[in-house]
Amino acid sequence: MVMLEPIFFWKPHLVCITEPTEDWTIEQVLQWCLLQSFDKTNTKRDELIAALNEQLDKGKTEIWSTHEKELTAVTQNKDDSNNAGDDQENRVPNVSSPGNVSGGTKEIDHETTKEQKIDSVKVDLMDGPYAGNSFVLKPRARQICYVGRSAGKKFRDKGMSLPKDPEVSTTHGKFEMKAGKIFFVDMGSTNGTLCNGQEIQPDVPLELTEGMILQIGAAKCMISLGYN
Repeated sequence: MVMLEPIFFWKPHLVCITEPTEDWTIEQVLQWCLLQSFDKTNTKRDELIAALNEQLDKGKTEIWSTHEKELTAVTQNKDDSNNAGDDQENRVPNVSSPGNVSGGTKEIDHETTKEQKIDSVKVDLMDGPYAGNSFVLKPRARQICYVGRSAGKKFRDKGMSLPKDPEVSTTHGKFEMKAGKIFFVDMGSTNGTLCNGQEIQPDVPLELTEGMILQIGAAKCMISLGYN
């Protein structure tokens, strides 16, 4: 049996310009077809890579352009804020001398202009078994105000005892003071706690703000902050 030596060897980007003749064997024709397929595939691949690189360069240009616009806007806002602050500092208030009244303007009490600190939190229950009730809580660094269905002393005296609400856990949550701010923490309650309609994560302190609505058990609780 005579073995025919192949006249083609596959190499990347090999372009075969020889057309098949009647003398070719089936194996040679198939090899020629394979080489043609490889060449077309490589050409298509190169075209796709070039198109993708062009899109990538265009995207980079657009991103950098947007980034520069944002930086310019931020810088402009800072400059405007600084200018507004300078104008405010340059204003001279019409203040009379201590103890006197001049032109209907009284002396400014600098003590009252100091920033007030949060001292307490008022919880107004708007529905549920305790609708209409209010609790004024004063958590401190070492004094936690607990909320729950328990009727224990620490709930009754310094927290919120809600034994008639079956949706409240025995120890549902707590109010605590940290760094001059009041937080509520859900202590892994069965039904959880909602803040403005969104469930909060257990054991993660939630800073309280004026007008916030907490859903504790069956009651929606309106939060009001008290200052000293």
